Amino acid sequence: MLDLTRRTRPAAAKDTLVVLTDKARLREVDIERADRQYLLEQLKEGNGPAICDISGRLVMVHQVEKGDRASQLEAARRAGAKMAARLNLARRKEAQLLGLCDDGEAVLALAEGVALANYQFRKYRSDDKQAHTLSKLNVVAPAVKPAELEELSDLVEATGIARDLVNEPLSFLTATQLSSELKNMARNSGFKLTVFDKAQIEALAMGGLLGVNRGSPDPPTFNILEWKPKNAVNK
Repeated sequence: MLDLTRRTRPAAAKDTLVVLTDKARLREVDIERADRQYLLEQLKEGNGPAICDISGRLVMVHQVEKGDRASQLEAARRAGAKMAARLNLARRKEAQLLGLCDDGEAVLALAEGVALANYQFRKYRSDDKQAHTLSKLNVVAPAVKPAELEELSDLVEATGIARDLVNEPLSFLTATQLSSELKNMARNSGFKLTVFDKAQIEALAMGGLLGVNRGSPDPPTFNILEWKPKNAVNK
């Protein structure tokens, strides 16, 4: 999982991802004029994120274009995915994301794209040559609140857990194993988990579930997940 960390100021000469709405703000990035001009020319062409390799330092820029909101955010996610691919190709472990705009939502969307594209399921692989190296993204964006970045981090983690479960082979992820995985999640996340075994399922006359389970050599389970935070308000 990619570690998303909030920072108050950028670090010098680090691999840098940039989100902006106004090209003029590219002057705030610590690069030479010629490199800035090269990035601006790419942005003018409009073919995805602008990328500049400055003596081994990667600087990549995404400009939020005009359009409907859903398209803007999806474009930011796609740009983030391309940036993640480039960072991993260069075997980078850490990068920083600069939000040079008031559009915190677009900054978060790009960070989401980086994080989701960085996911890999490598539980059964021994060759590390194809393993992604990127493990940390420092977010420097005044428009992004700490709680918003924390929420994104939680969503990315939850998505990764769901992907892991989907990618597991059936020989491993039986009904009983799924319940075991859910127990671990409950301990880490704080939701309440109730697991019915076959005897309880039979006692409750859950015929549909029992009928489906007749085709399996493994016993069935039924899982109830409950999340009841204090002072919850249902809108």
